[in-house]
Amino acid sequence: MANASPVVAMATFSDYLVAPGGNKRISLVRAQVTQFGEDYNPGRDFYRPMSLAIQEAIRFRTGTAPIDRAVMNARPRAVDHFKEIGDNVGKYVQRAQTAKILDVDRWEWVQPNVTVKINPDFALIRKDGHVEVVKVYYKAPELTRFQADAMLRLLQYAMPHLNVKGTPVILEARRGKEWKPTPKLRAGLDDYLKSEALAYGALWQSLSA
Repeated sequence: MANASPVVAMATFSDYLVAPGGNKRISLVRAQVTQFGEDYNPGRDFYRPMSLAIQEAIRFRTGTAPIDRAVMNARPRAVDHFKEIGDNVGKYVQRAQTAKILDVDRWEWVQPNVTVKINPDFALIRKDGHVEVVKVYYKAPELTRFQADAMLRLLQYAMPHLNVKGTPVILEARRGKEWKPTPKLRAGLDDYLKSEALAYGALWQSLSA
């Protein structure tokens, strides 16, 4: 699928934003180009069992039992990753037991030569009526404030187009940490995201030629 305009996940694009230096970015995008032509296969979706377990635990108010099962049934190469998530996301799940969970629409941030998929995992309506639209981040590198801000801003772009409106939240599953927007938008962030999207798309086009 050479020269095709990429359609990538929000977390994938955010990884590019914080990749240190040209060589790292080239290696990262080259790997993504290789994956781009492959059809989606749920069996190859590394974190899907854990994602479903977290949502089941909240939806049916079962505590952490579904997460414990996901760890126990994980494939050998996933066991350590799932255990780290299970050890840290449990407190968040327990706090969410009194909330109502909702499914959320998807949206795409379309730029001239790249499209970023904004796919919240779920929304929560808290007991006090406050609504949170949540995207779970599963990867191992610890999130920085900047990377979290970038993803939160993309969620804010999506919010007017979603069926559920609320405060965007990035749940960093491996640390059980919730990231929320700061009161003041980071200066220049909107322009930065647009310019980096152009650069990302240009690099993708070059590497896929």
